[in-house]
Amino acid sequence: LNKQETIYNPFDYKKIKEKAKNYNELSKEEKELITRPYICSVGRINEGQKDFTTLINSYKKLVDENKIEENLVIVGDGSDLKLLKEHVQNLNIDKRVFFLGRKNNPYIWMNNCKLFILSTKFEGLPVVLMESLLLNKKIIVSNCKAGPREILENGKYGKLFEIGNVEELSEKILIALNEEDKNTEEYVIKKFNTGFKKLLSLIEE
Repeated sequence: LNKQETIYNPFDYKKIKEKAKNYNELSKEEKELITRPYICSVGRINEGQKDFTTLINSYKKLVDENKIEENLVIVGDGSDLKLLKEHVQNLNIDKRVFFLGRKNNPYIWMNNCKLFILSTKFEGLPVVLMESLLLNKKIIVSNCKAGPREILENGKYGKLFEIGNVEELSEKILIALNEEDKNTEEYVIKKFNTGFKKLLSLIEE
């Protein structure tokens, strides 16, 4: 008898889909930026856990090799924001990398990107990945011990790369950008949005 049952946190997928089409909060500059092709990353800017440095270094490599036209847009705030901005300036890619700070509606940026990347050192169950899948995004994420691998079903729904591996990430960015968009909305709703129903049925049992 299996007495263990995994119940994922439910999320309001209808609200996310609505917000993903809402341009109201964008400034004039952002409305222009969002029309140009870009790669997106969203998260708290704290390099103790996250790893935007690897993402930026991979992006720099592709810019230097003239292999990428897309900009890089980073949504989020945190203690290492200043440090990362300086790093981007030192690499001379500050005209291509945009730090937007914290946004009440990151979904509009996730929805319009060509590729979503989560470069991180460790994760629990990153909600941002589920939200990206809901928006049918192509995804690349660090292969942490837990979380991402489970959500992406060992790479079936997105690409995994070794934590901190600049070379591998830049290769996978090029591959992903040339692939067809994925249709992952149904999968993520089915797998991760049944928590409340499951909880009720367990209580009834």
